[in-house]
Amino acid sequence: QYFYGLRLSDPAHIKKDDIDFDNREIFISRGGIVPSTTVYPLVDEIKKEIIRVSVHLVRQGTTEGTYLFPCAKNTTEVDQPIARFTANSSFDDIWKTAMLPGELSYSDVLRMSRRKHLEEEGIPSSMISYLLDGN
Repeated sequence: QYFYGLRLSDPAHIKKDDIDFDNREIFISRGGIVPSTTVYPLVDEIKKEIIRVSVHLVRQGTTEGTYLFPCAKNTTEVDQPIARFTANSSFDDIWKTAMLPGELSYSDVLRMSRRKHLEEEGIPSSMISYLLDGN
């Protein structure tokens, strides 16, 4: 989430077909008023994490469906991404384990931190908006 400056819901909706290992690209689609897709480089750290998640899902027997992070509960819709509530709960658990202060305990803090770090590196604001917002 931090590396690409994503919202918590963005990685939750990554489909397996959105990852192109051959060309080392990952496609992040965003909904909203004007839907968009941004292509990011598939860096080694992210590639390793995707493989780790995939191996974990295979061990659990959860290989069906199109989403990289599938919904863990039985729903009427078989192929659903992880629920936002589940993603938020996981984020909260990680935050508590890291013992970070309460004022930093919301998921967009990583996104805002990435924006700030890119600004400090001298990246133009138009490029930051494209990278983080897809526009």
